[in-house]
Amino acid sequence: MLKLMKAIIVEGEKHQLKLTFDIIDFIGDGIFTLEVYNNKGEKEFETPFASSTGLSKNWWIEAKEMFKGELKN
Repeated sequence: MLKLMKAIIVEGEKHQLKLTFDIIDFIGDGIFTLEVYNNKGEKEFETPFASSTGLSKNWWIEAKEMFKGELKN
């Protein structure tokens, strides 16, 4: 079973990664959206992340790098 939440530390601060899933069509295909929350529970970042067929088993590694890239911008 895939766990859709993961705590990470970026630049010394704790963040919570969360994936939500929205169904696009009637056969169950859809898209995962990445949401990142700070340690106060405030949403800091949200973006489409992966299709239902393209989510890797270690999704949080890619998500963490995506979020770190967003912090640099």
